[in-house]
Amino acid sequence: MLKTERQNKIRKIIKENKISKHSQLVKILADEGLKFTQATISRDMHEMNIVKIASGSDGYIYVLPEESNNGLEQKLSQILSESMINIESQQFLVIIKTIPGYAQALGSLLEQMMFSEVHGLLAGDDTIFMVTKSSSESVDLIEKINGLGAKNDRYNHY
Repeated sequence: MLKTERQNKIRKIIKENKISKHSQLVKILADEGLKFTQATISRDMHEMNIVKIASGSDGYIYVLPEESNNGLEQKLSQILSESMINIESQQFLVIIKTIPGYAQALGSLLEQMMFSEVHGLLAGDDTIFMVTKSSSESVDLIEKINGLGAKNDRYNHY
């Protein structure tokens, strides 16, 4: 099986199932007669920008990135409105606080947007740090994020 075929199969399984572990995905593939190592699946998932997000009673599950930029903006807007607690800038840093479990998914979406102001991004469980070149770029970036669905009353500039 070619890599693209394998990745298409992974994409289909993740769309149709709530997968929380690589081993679940490996087992589903094996049940369909396709044997791959967990390392291969892990590399594919990383290459495909598949991320794990909190999903209520289902715990953490893997999700696919949106295929189009419009879909990406919609997903980013949705996750911003659902998960962002606070956004602030401190000189050349923009710091976003989220509810636990959402920072990595939100960080991945922010990276996919490829904002020109962002020169580096680090996401943990509930905090995202974005590095810009200047405090004015930080303010510009926050305005863009606010335009995508973040609430202005959550913005602090220091």
